Amino acid sequence: MSQLDNPYAPPASVEPRTTPKARRSGGASDYSREARSVVLVVFLALVTLGVYPSVWYVRRQAFVDSLDADRKLGPGLPWSLVALTILNLVIAVASPEISNVFAIGSGILSLIARFRIARILRSDFARSGRRIEVQSLLTFFLGVAYLQYKINQASEIRAHVRKKKRKPKPAPEAALTLTSP
Repeated sequence: MSQLDNPYAPPASVEPRTTPKARRSGGASDYSREARSVVLVVFLALVTLGVYPSVWYVRRQAFVDSLDADRKLGPGLPWSLVALTILNLVIAVASPEISNVFAIGSGILSLIARFRIARILRSDFARSGRRIEVQSLLTFFLGVAYLQYKINQASEIRAHVRKKKRKPKPAPEAALTLTSP
C-alpha cells in the first residue's frame, strides 16, 4: 500500500519551492547580472536595423518579471514585438506602403513595452530603497538604451531593504513578594 492509498500515512516531506514571489519578498533584486554596455546596445540597434531593441525585451523579460512589481512584462509582448519587427523588415522590401502599418504597430508595441519596464523598474527601485529616478521623457526618446542605463545604475547601487522593526519586549514586572510581619 502506497502513501496515496493510505489516508493515515504521514505526509511526505515537501521541499519548499523557491518561486519568484517567495524569492522577492525577502531580499533585494540583483541587477549586477543584467548590466550591459549601453554603447553596445546602441551599436547593435543600428547594425541590426532596429531588430535588437525587440530582442533586448525578450532577453530581459525573465529578469524584469522576477522583480517585485504590480505588473509584469510577460512573454507575449516581447515575442510579438520581435515577430512584428522582423515582419516589417521583410515586407518593407516588397511593399513600403504596407510596411508603414507594421512599423506603426511595432512602434506602439515598443512604447508599451518600454513604459511597462520603466514602471516595473520604478516599483522595484522604490521597494529596494534605491534612489534612482526613471524619467518618462527619456524613456520615450531613448528607449532600451536608457532602460539599460538605469539597470546598470541599479547594479552599482546597493539596495537598502527595509527590515521590519521588532517591537521591544516589555520589561518584566517586578515579582510581588509578600512577606509576613
